[in-house]
Amino acid sequence: MNIKLQIISFLISFVYGIFINYTAIIHFKVNNKNNFLSYILTIFYAYLLVIFYIDIMYFVNGGFFHLYFIILMILGYICANKIKQIVKSYVKKRKKK
Repeated sequence: MNIKLQIISFLISFVYGIFINYTAIIHFKVNNKNNFLSYILTIFYAYLLVIFYIDIMYFVNGGFFHLYFIILMILGYICANKIKQIVKSYVKKRKKK
């Protein structure tokens, strides 16, 4: 795999981590009950995320997976979480004024 393809895969993995963060927020707001159906929906949600990521990687680089891609996906998730916290604190400060 050449360097250009790896950089594209890194970028896609990072953005996919951000996508996972925002869809997880929506999923858990909609699905906040503790019953059997919510567990099934959460498993289905996780399954769809994995299948979607695999499809994207097959489309982009022929299905090559590296540990670096997973690490960048996790970093994207963490960065989206930090950005959300920064925005929340900014909004709280603005509301106080």
